[in-house]
Amino acid sequence: MRSNAQTAAGQADEVVASAGAVASSVDTVATGSSQMESAIREISQNASQASRVAGQAVDVAEETTKTVGKLGDSSAEIATVIKLINGIAEQTNLLALNATIEAARAGEAGKGFAVVASEVKELAQETARATEDISQRVEAIQADTAGAVDAIGRISAVIGEINDFQATIAAAVEEQTATTNEMNRNVAEAASGSRDIAAAITGLAAGTAETNQRVEDAQGAASELARMSGELQDAVSRFVVRGVRSGLRAVPVGEPPANPLLIASGDRLLRSVASPSPARATETWNRGGRRVGTACRGTVPRSPSRPEEVVPVTALLVVLAVVVVLAVVLGAAGVQSVQQYQRGVVLRFGRLLPAVREPGLRFIIPFVDQMTKVPVQTLVLDVPSQGTITRDNVTIGVDAVVYFRVVDPVRAVINVENYMIATSQVSQTSLRSVIGRADLDTLLSDREAINSELRAVIDTPTEDWGIKIDRVEVKDISLPEGMRRSMSRQAEAERDRRARVISADGEFQASTKLAQAAEAMSATPGALQLRLLQTVADVASEKNSTLVMPFPVELLRFFEQAAGGRPEAEATRPAASDEDAEQAALASTEEVRALSSTEGAGNGQADGVPGLTTGSSAGRG
Repeated sequence: MRSNAQTAAGQADEVVASAGAVASSVDTVATGSSQMESAIREISQNASQASRVAGQAVDVAEETTKTVGKLGDSSAEIATVIKLINGIAEQTNLLALNATIEAARAGEAGKGFAVVASEVKELAQETARATEDISQRVEAIQADTAGAVDAIGRISAVIGEINDFQATIAAAVEEQTATTNEMNRNVAEAASGSRDIAAAITGLAAGTAETNQRVEDAQGAASELARMSGELQDAVSRFVVRGVRSGLRAVPVGEPPANPLLIASGDRLLRSVASPSPARATETWNRGGRRVGTACRGTVPRSPSRPEEVVPVTALLVVLAVVVVLAVVLGAAGVQSVQQYQRGVVLRFGRLLPAVREPGLRFIIPFVDQMTKVPVQTLVLDVPSQGTITRDNVTIGVDAVVYFRVVDPVRAVINVENYMIATSQVSQTSLRSVIGRADLDTLLSDREAINSELRAVIDTPTEDWGIKIDRVEVKDISLPEGMRRSMSRQAEAERDRRARVISADGEFQASTKLAQAAEAMSATPGALQLRLLQTVADVASEKNSTLVMPFPVELLRFFEQAAGGRPEAEATRPAASDEDAEQAALASTEEVRALSSTEGAGNGQADGVPGLTTGSSAGRG
């Protein structure tokens, strides 16, 4: 036995050494995992920085596209101006042709005017050629601008694809970080467990050493008992039986027994039994003629032929008391109270009992059955803030709260180790996954959809655990400071845009009403005069020294009609080319000369050319 104890102590020492080596290896793995986590975190930060730079590049490309587009719009406006200049050149050419005709009609007095008209015509032609050249160059610029816009669009598409790849990499790095954290936690738990095992084995080794010492003590005690047993056998061999008698009397203290049952020589223990009455008996122990104790042995029947029978009443009472106490303790341990919001799951020798214990007092077998109480009320789980990246590459922090309840206590106990921790971990990973698939605008504007998707995602794995997810709520979304400022500027710009649109709508409606009022007043001249007089009265009522003299509107209309008559006539005249205009000018000159020779030099009208009387008269004058 001693050798076995020593062998167990040696094996315990070896196990302690092995557990220490395992703990050291686990610590090394934990250190490596921490270094890997730091490297993954640095990669994640670099990926986020690259994603942000790519996003800035996309923004710059979009701004460049807008700038080039504005350049194209400006080129289109330049083309419009060039068309206008072409129109002006054509009008100038036409005026030069008219001036040539008028110079031909004026004769010798209009030669200088004809020269000026010729120069104006050449300038108009030069302007037309320059305008055509500018138009061609503007068209080339527009084509180059369109090509640049297409190239920038392709660059934006490529940068967008790069941004998507970086977002995928960032999401993968985020998942790897979560996995590494979980692995670090498991390794830390394993290291802690190894240390606990080492401590337990150390205690076992100490207990083994103590057991070895006690075995040695037990061997010494056994040797001593063997020696005492030998001495006892020697003492018993010297005992002499003298006789047996009934009706013994009690032996007084100090008096030697008169009718002993057993008498031993020397200073050994003497025992005598006396019967002072027919129904009772007492037992007295003497050592060397001195009384050391007396006990009641119960009723002793008189029998002259056999010794007195002894019944230990005190020992029986002690045994009964111990039995009662054990029964009470075991009964108290076997009675379990199940609350109204709980259900009890019982395992007997590790095997599940099919019946679930309902609320109330329930009895189990102590040290055989093990009851686990599971709450069935709605539980609240607070999900800590999770740092993640949205689909549009914005780093945010999101926390949530989960409301769930246990609908199947058996599966909650059997299928998962700790359903609270498992639900918490699933909620955290699901929150990161759902937020990574949504963009920032959706998170801020459509939280109901996010909550519904989160509830569906979390409810899928927890259904096998007997857990029903009732509701999931996103509590807070933490944005970077720069993003907050950008959103503030965007909101201000949106409000400014709405204010301008409302102002423009008001001006448009006011101009429409003013146009209707002007049309109504133009149909009634008297109303316009009344409005003019009312304006004069309003000005005069403000106590100023300004004198207002109303100008007659009819005179303005007369001047307007007189000034608009000739442009309307010129506008109705069809356009002609340069060769046709020159031929018409020569024909007109010959016709004018013929008319001048037949009718005389004082006539101011030309029958064949209407509408040129004023010009001819001016030329002659």
